[in-house]
Amino acid sequence: PTWQDGKGQGMLGALTYLADKGINSFYALTMNINGDGKDVWPFVDHETFDRFDVSKLAQWERVFDHADNLGLMLHLVLQETENETLLDKGDTGPQRKLYFRELIARFGHHRAVTWNLGEENGPNDWSDLYQTNAQQKAGIAWLAEQDPYNNYIVLHTHPGAEAFAKIYEPLLGNDQLG
Repeated sequence: PTWQDGKGQGMLGALTYLADKGINSFYALTMNINGDGKDVWPFVDHETFDRFDVSKLAQWERVFDHADNLGLMLHLVLQETENETLLDKGDTGPQRKLYFRELIARFGHHRAVTWNLGEENGPNDWSDLYQTNAQQKAGIAWLAEQDPYNNYIVLHTHPGAEAFAKIYEPLLGNDQLG
């Protein structure tokens, strides 16, 4: 299932290797604009958030199909702490809804998808820009409402008791959060 004369062999081989070793899941970051690697996004470029690179998304689909065939669960991390306010300033507005809807439509059908609202989401020591609990709750609710497959929705945040108190405690009891 490679593309463009054999591209993707390394990635597909890595997934096959993981499955052969008994691993049953992997995670993929779907957007790290302004993040650590600054090299992954579904858009045509890192400044246009309402146009998607359908060729790139077709490649992702091949990778995710391969993972399905191997019995691997897809854990899709939707953003990083460095870009959690990039779309709609963190709100669930038109840009974020379009982004989530595109991912749900293209990839929600895979077996055992987990939507992760964000890597290290929420307050941190190095930035005043982060998603609030209200923004997290709105994103979780919108994802849950739109996903016809009822996939899991989770949230990853910074370690430590302070972060857990600020971020997780206000979300306790949210039935939409896996």
